[in-house]
Amino acid sequence: MVARVVDNTGDPLTRPLTVTAAAPPTAIPATSSPDVPAHQGVTAAVRITAPRDTPPGEHRVTVTVGDEPTEVPVTVTETCTEPEVYASSFPTGFGPERAVDGDIACQGC
Repeated sequence: MVARVVDNTGDPLTRPLTVTAAAPPTAIPATSSPDVPAHQGVTAAVRITAPRDTPPGEHRVTVTVGDEPTEVPVTVTETCTEPEVYASSFPTGFGPERAVDGDIACQGC
């Protein structure tokens, strides 16, 4: 999941970012304080994980930027498997081996 923090002011700012999840899901990182330049935005990546034995169903994650909380539903399905290789950023139409930022993971490689 990503949280986008936008600064529409003429001055740089720092906004506290907190992610909370009622177990079993967990959020990494649980807190951060992104620095946002004036008239720009910053994207903060948050990884949500849950143990394999997590019961299927809807779970709640709360993302708070500054003093504004937003509740996000997270659904755990009956069957959930991670792909062998995945990347968070690669050009459309190309596989993850063409990731542009080196953000690639391989399960069991």
